[in-house]
Amino acid sequence: MAKPPTVTGTNGKRVGPRGRVYDSDALAQVRESMTALIAPHKPSQRLTGALSMEVRWCYPPRGRHRAGEPYALKPDIDNSCKLVLDCMQRLGFFADDRQVAELHVVQAFAEPSGLYVAVRELPNPNAQVEG
Repeated sequence: MAKPPTVTGTNGKRVGPRGRVYDSDALAQVRESMTALIAPHKPSQRLTGALSMEVRWCYPPRGRHRAGEPYALKPDIDNSCKLVLDCMQRLGFFADDRQVAELHVVQAFAEPSGLYVAVRELPNPNAQVEG
């Protein structure tokens, strides 16, 4: 994703006349494109157990903001991650995003810009060791 979206799973929600919550057109479009970009990286088997994730949102430097500078603007860092987790869950990376026990998130101005995600299964300290 060359330029991270600024629409998130929180600010892209709308409430209809009957109180039904739905995605705005902008959020639906971002969700669709993010899903398409993440899909080719789906593991052959669903990840199980506790997971560790690293998410890096790299925004293109602009104006007075230079590469390497923290991105402390909208969207909020926690709202940005919700969309990534939702897309990965829908694609079947894992059964439920509550499996994510560790989440390291960085938002910064950087080149190349984009969204970078790494996910791994955490070792189970109670697992039996064969030997």
